[in-house]
Amino acid sequence: MRKLFLKFNFRKILIFVLWISGTIAIFAGVSFAITRVNQNYVYFFIIFLYLINLIFVIIMINSKSYSDSKFSWILFILILPIFGHIFYLIFGLKSKSNRFQYLESIDKYEVNSYLDKATLNVKKTSDYEFHKLENFFKTKMLSCDFEFLDTGNKFFENLFKELKKAKKSISIITFIIKPGVFADKFIEILKEKAQQGIKVQWLIDDYGSILYKRKKINDLRKVGVEIYFINKIYWPVIWKKTFIRNHSKFIIIDSKMVFNGGSNISDEYAGFSKRFGNLIDLNYKISGPYVNNYILNFAKLWKFSSNTDIDIKESLFKDDSEKKYKNLALFCSENPFSPESKSEIYWTKLMQMAKYNIKIATPYFSVTKTLFNQIVLTLKSGIDVEIYIPGLPDKKIPYEVSLNELFKLKEYGLKIYIYSDHFVHTKMGLIDHKYAWSGSNNWDIRSMHMQFETMEIFSGLDTKFIENLFEQYKSKSRLLDSQEYLKKTNPIKTFVLNWIKPLI
Repeated sequence: MRKLFLKFNFRKILIFVLWISGTIAIFAGVSFAITRVNQNYVYFFIIFLYLINLIFVIIMINSKSYSDSKFSWILFILILPIFGHIFYLIFGLKSKSNRFQYLESIDKYEVNSYLDKATLNVKKTSDYEFHKLENFFKTKMLSCDFEFLDTGNKFFENLFKELKKAKKSISIITFIIKPGVFADKFIEILKEKAQQGIKVQWLIDDYGSILYKRKKINDLRKVGVEIYFINKIYWPVIWKKTFIRNHSKFIIIDSKMVFNGGSNISDEYAGFSKRFGNLIDLNYKISGPYVNNYILNFAKLWKFSSNTDIDIKESLFKDDSEKKYKNLALFCSENPFSPESKSEIYWTKLMQMAKYNIKIATPYFSVTKTLFNQIVLTLKSGIDVEIYIPGLPDKKIPYEVSLNELFKLKEYGLKIYIYSDHFVHTKMGLIDHKYAWSGSNNWDIRSMHMQFETMEIFSGLDTKFIENLFEQYKSKSRLLDSQEYLKKTNPIKTFVLNWIKPLI
């Protein structure tokens, strides 16, 4: 195994060295051609550059990349030739993983393969339109209950309490973990549970954990915690897969409950941040047969990252009771290797189902042309659409892109609510006070095409909580003022934001 790792690492370093050498050679050649040789060679270089651009344009047009990004990349290589070519080869091509696509095709990772009553306990419903969502992908609506945790303190308090009560297993997928009180407490609990003989498995996003001391993570391995990194980065090699990240963050406890939502393992998500103060986010605990979606998703990602199997049948939640669950939910998982986005398809269909109003909360807004056009069509149909975004952004450029995109929709009647003086990290939505969604998915291109994500689409009594939370957000928000926004923008800024939107 170590030999394979060293061989793989050496190959990537070699590619990086060759890339640097090639770049230097190209620029040295260009400089020499322009300053030292006769004019005919300069003409030859211009013709050569034109042909290279033509080849790259053909490659881009025929690639499986997100379509809106193609124009931005074409413009980029025309403005910055050579640099643009190199950047496109590293970052622009759609990443592939035949191995993950193979895992996606295996029936044992699909909930439809486990149709016994104890595993599914499906709640009956007469909502034909909602059930039609099952037809898009190989999935099934399952019964569940939600316990929503709308502050960071509630989330960590509940999470730590349930982790301490674990008796059999803990399965974890995280994005960001940062040094601090809550991360250390999290590590401490995992260590205690592993020492008690509880099976603890943890998948960590390599980039998201870069600030946390690896020694503390490695110490967990010494007490029996199984840890693997998702999409490991081999510095200094930077290529297209470096920016493919796991953005999902969920924790399964004893195969009977799962925590999901927007919060990472960091003090700032508990409200301990000088910059953000009381950060606004939404997390929740799910119980019931629906948890099996997460068990299967974790097993698939575990196989992908570790190349080892989990005994799925032993891990599945089984409910022999006659309990009446309050909701029916559909699981939506994204992966960066798929040619299509599940969340994009589900959101498009949900908007088509709307008859009265739509409410969306997201920290970022940079959607595909399909979703953008669907929002326009929805607004033109007379349906009220509200989108809630932070008043205190965490990243300036994505925030400017979000405002630019939202302002285009304002002329069609979109209501843009800005949550006063807070960073809102919540990802949720509500259709006609009847259908809701929440999870790790942002309304941006990265979440739809470049990251691992998880989201619930549900109908039932717990949609009332989402409805009340939107009312709470509205009371603390202000509508975007057109004149105020126009004073801060100009045609050049708008052009640049439109150009870079598909690239960030």
